Amino acid sequence: MRLGTHMRPPSSYSQAVAAEVRAELARKGRSRQWLADAIGMPLSTLNTRCRGTEPFRITELAAVSEALSVDVRDFLPALDAVA
Repeated sequence: MRLGTHMRPPSSYSQAVAAEVRAELARKGRSRQWLADAIGMPLSTLNTRCRGTEPFRITELAAVSEALSVDVRDFLPALDAVA
């Protein structure tokens, strides 16, 4: 990935959060398209978030947790786990 001056590489924390979202989608047997529709987010934006390229905003994570019926804290790994 080529980074412009306005872009930062994804953080390991953003990638860990994205991995938790992907894992929960798999556990629930749901697709990204289903989730995008459920939370009213364009699929391309959700894909960017799920790759960890762009971090989820807290409001987006709240919507994801509601759609998947899980606690939002389930998506937030301990800081020492991603250091």
